[in-house]
Amino acid sequence: MKKLTAIFTVLLLLAMTIPAMAASAINQDGYYKGIKLCGRVKVVEHFGDIKIKYVNSFPGVE
Repeated sequence: MKKLTAIFTVLLLLAMTIPAMAASAINQDGYYKGIKLCGRVKVVEHFGDIKIKYVNSFPGVE
């Protein structure tokens, strides 16, 4: 019974961590949805390619 509980716990932890690892939208080469994240940036009011969230404190924390 302890072995079954341990296996179930490991599977549950893996099931929760794998989607979190895949949630990163920026790949290793620096692309986001086929757009290379480098070069010039133009801020537009409507119909932008990428939406951002501008924060003053605690960047990167959701």
